[in-house]
Amino acid sequence: MNMKKIISSLAALFVLSIFCMNVFAQESVNLKYNYKVGKAYLTNSTVNTITKQTVMGQEMTVTADVKMENTMRVTKSNPDGSGSMLLSIKGNTTMNVPGMPAPQSQEIKIDSVQSVFAANGKTISTEAPDKNRAVTNGVTEYIKLAVLPGKDVKIGESWQDKTVDSVKTPEGGSNPMKEIVTSSNITSTLVGKEVKDGKNVYRISFQGSVEISGKGNQMGMDMTMEGAGETKGYYLFDPSISMIIYVENVVELNSNINVSGQQNMTIPMTQTVKNVSSTVTL
Repeated sequence: MNMKKIISSLAALFVLSIFCMNVFAQESVNLKYNYKVGKAYLTNSTVNTITKQTVMGQEMTVTADVKMENTMRVTKSNPDGSGSMLLSIKGNTTMNVPGMPAPQSQEIKIDSVQSVFAANGKTISTEAPDKNRAVTNGVTEYIKLAVLPGKDVKIGESWQDKTVDSVKTPEGGSNPMKEIVTSSNITSTLVGKEVKDGKNVYRISFQGSVEISGKGNQMGMDMTMEGAGETKGYYLFDPSISMIIYVENVVELNSNINVSGQQNMTIPMTQTVKNVSSTVTL
């Protein structure tokens, strides 16, 4: 092969490679949920939390492990793309608290939770048969869907989501914080395609900032909480069922609890929360 043919062949390969790269870059996927009546999903989640507090010079470490099984069944599909789901939750929490002779465990079981989700996964409404218990145990935090952009997204593209969640605990509960507000500012990116358990899925990475605040009282003393931190992780989206089938993420927070009343003190607190969940079709 003479030099001219070699150069021509290399040029052709170069043009072909550029074309292939361009086709790959232009590939897109519709990142939204498709609620089909009768479809059912099972999600298993584990959440591990390590909390460290310093009270009057003494450091205290509390660990909490949550295992949750959540069944979701689509009962209604609405013209605007939203969907109604009937959920049941069961699981247990285990806490290790200094000074306690043994880990503290609690079973969680709630049936017939009615939730409505938008096409992008945001919660529109949630009704539980025992709302006080659901809020006290924080169960509503484990039945949320991952928020998607709700549109076609090309590989390599990013989007931003800002949310503010407010949770009020009932009177007489064990949590001294009567209201907790969490704000997040998350940037997500459609990274690309991969194979998970034999399925072609799309990986979505995310990271961003988290702020938390709370107020309450205990034993006649007022308490406020302020904190900030970061979260990062990834989702796997299965386009064949329009559902997130796997999640891994970590949240790290640094907070202060300010106490005023009979005693005035500031309690520094750090928290690390790790979550892993997987979803299958029933």
